[in-house]
Amino acid sequence: MENLRKSLSNFSFRPYDFFFYFILFFFLGILLFESPALLLLLILILIFGSIILLFGFKKPIFLIFPLFSILGFLYAVGYDLASKKENNLIFNEKISAVGIVVDSKIQVENQKLILDIKAPFAGKVEIKTQKYPAFSYGDIVSFQGAIEKPEGGYAKYLEKESVYGTSNFANISLVKKNESYSFKSLLFKSRRFFEKSIDDNVSATYSPLIKGVVLGDTSSFPQGLKQEMRLTGTTHVVALSGYNIQVIESFIILLFSYFLKRKKAFFISAPIIVCFVFMVGAPASLVRAAIMSGILAVAEFSKRAYGVRNSLFACALIMVLINPKILVWDIGFQLSFFSVLGLAYISPFLTKLLKIKDTGFLNWKGNLISSISALVAVLGITIYNFSFFSPISILVNILILPVIPFLMFFGFIIVFSNIFLGFLASLFGILANAFSAYFLWILNLFSNLGKFGFDFGTFSPYFAIIYYLILSFLFYKYILKRNNHVLSVIPDTHKI
Repeated sequence: MENLRKSLSNFSFRPYDFFFYFILFFFLGILLFESPALLLLLILILIFGSIILLFGFKKPIFLIFPLFSILGFLYAVGYDLASKKENNLIFNEKISAVGIVVDSKIQVENQKLILDIKAPFAGKVEIKTQKYPAFSYGDIVSFQGAIEKPEGGYAKYLEKESVYGTSNFANISLVKKNESYSFKSLLFKSRRFFEKSIDDNVSATYSPLIKGVVLGDTSSFPQGLKQEMRLTGTTHVVALSGYNIQVIESFIILLFSYFLKRKKAFFISAPIIVCFVFMVGAPASLVRAAIMSGILAVAEFSKRAYGVRNSLFACALIMVLINPKILVWDIGFQLSFFSVLGLAYISPFLTKLLKIKDTGFLNWKGNLISSISALVAVLGITIYNFSFFSPISILVNILILPVIPFLMFFGFIIVFSNIFLGFLASLFGILANAFSAYFLWILNLFSNLGKFGFDFGTFSPYFAIIYYLILSFLFYKYILKRNNHVLSVIPDTHKI
């Protein structure tokens, strides 16, 4: 205890360390509000109690930490009250109302809409209705049906998007078609163009996969494909990530590099990337990748040092300030965040431990290390949310990860070619079919083995918390301490 006291007494905060700990304890306060688990509360009491016991008021800077958590808690309370204040829905009664479609997705068997209902009621409702006629963003529709109040974890998931009601197969009819040319309307029309270009040039068997990889849309996935991806641990490949950002950025820079310097070409690509992020619905993993890519570019052009830790946490802070509910209720945000941490710190540690000096044929060694690193980092989250783990996923990821960049590239190039040269789009569609066939063959081959994975049933959040506490201890002892607290920079953050 005395050694610990002396060690911390000599500890001095650098500005970027102070920034990191501010975010960390701010997040702890939000976690306590959104997920008031007894173990989390106990951990916070132990942390703050230890700080006061060790230092009292001799080290005032340590006493700021509890204030950061209180600030985070109050911020979450304020956001929750403000978001619910605008909600005025009547549940379990048949009503008639008019609303505006703010999101629409055509699924395999039905159509899912997010409807923003107007006076005399107010609030967003998730509606499942018949597949056709298809409705689009901005359409004004009439609604007749009963709204149900969601319960449990799904209710929290919907609250994240400020949606507080659901309705299955209500009577929806068009009042007025959207004829506006607003920014968001143009983005939705662009998305439709992306989807149609892929559907027109790729086989119907493979087009859902290409749309999933390019647009992150799994709504048209057959149930069999979803199950195969679950059993083989490959659901993450259709989560939009840094790969998508890199493909767009590389294409734009390559296109304009003949006329402009790379720096100017990047600034042209930046707004295009922002438009793409909003076009696909701004999923957390893609927003994270876009912000980190921007921070990296600014650091590169200004010749400043780039640290993954603060860059990642600054990115998370921006996203959480916009919507604190994603910290607990957005699985994509959590998986993306922890995956990058795994790539940043576990991957270099394993590479050094196993003495790997080359990436191997088709980067199989690199994919192996990346897969294991990301797997270890997200294991607590995946088991808690999906209650299933298959060891075969590591091998399957090694076999399919090399083709993902090709599927993304061909998906994008099909869309761009379809604008100018339709025959090229058909040609690239053939290549996309070939890579998709390999991808689906691997899934089908190994999905039967995946059935022998571990089904954990109901997995307590306490076990997930304990898992990450143990992982944090091992991380500090074997990775951070051995590197003298130097936080590495990774050039391949785009992998996640």
